[in-house]
Amino acid sequence: MLPTDPDQLSPAELEALDDLPREREPSRLLEQRTLGALRSEGLLRPARGINPHGPFGWAAAGIAAALALFASGVVVGQWVGARTTVQAIVAVEESNAREVAALVQQTGTQYAAALAALTQVPSSASDSSWVAQGREVALTALYTVADQMVQVAPNDPLVARILQALEGNESSSEEGSATPVRQVVWF
Repeated sequence: MLPTDPDQLSPAELEALDDLPREREPSRLLEQRTLGALRSEGLLRPARGINPHGPFGWAAAGIAAALALFASGVVVGQWVGARTTVQAIVAVEESNAREVAALVQQTGTQYAAALAALTQVPSSASDSSWVAQGREVALTALYTVADQMVQVAPNDPLVARILQALEGNESSSEEGSATPVRQVVWF
């Protein structure tokens, strides 16, 4: 008969007892046999997995995955497309502004060159009407440009002075006008 009291064990037996593992993992075969016995007794329901041939099996999961992939593709496509569109619009606006600035510079240079050519024309009796017409056209163009500059830079004092000078020139050139013509620039 074996002693059951740990105090009656020898030190070698106590050491051997301490070396024994405290827990043991059951084998996979034991787990399967136990589950099979419980199912055969009716204590556990049979295992149910996803039936690939059933109505809501792999087909439903595949459709859900396809819809999720499609939706994420639409979202990413919209984001990339919107970003690209904004960059294209900014580039076109910068290009248009650059072209307009270059056109204004070119036209101003041509205007100044035409005025310089007008001052070089010798004043003779036969050309005096053409010179007067050229002067009138130059003043009209200058007034139109000054009027447009008021819209571009309404607080620029130089533009206001040019308009005042042109209005003073026009009022002095009017003949026989009883009331002075007043021009108002609306913003």
